[in-house]
Amino acid sequence: MIGWDEIVDAGLSPEKATVMWWRHDRTYQLVKALENGFEVIMTPRRPLYADFVQYHNHKTGRNWNGYNPIEDIYRFPDPVIHLTKNFENQVLGMQFSLWTERVADENRLDFMTFPRLVAVAESA
Repeated sequence: MIGWDEIVDAGLSPEKATVMWWRHDRTYQLVKALENGFEVIMTPRRPLYADFVQYHNHKTGRNWNGYNPIEDIYRFPDPVIHLTKNFENQVLGMQFSLWTERVADENRLDFMTFPRLVAVAESA
């Protein structure tokens, strides 16, 4: 099964679960998952949630104490790469998440996705 990083504390076997590390402000969950033998998919809400606004002057979209500009995506995973040292074989990759409850139409979907998805592919 695959579960959000909260499952690290649920007593699951790392052989039976993969962790989606999504809480960028809880790097200790990433470390704990890796140290406990879980495979991990990196999908931190900052910078990899596409429903977050891209820049401070954007008014439509999610803003949880910050925004997700393309520049931050290009920098990722550099800010946390040191945490994965010696666990590289457990990191399966990265996921760019787009929660669409606030996406009104295809034009908005394209605006929120591109070119940031290209940056994710290059960073991964």
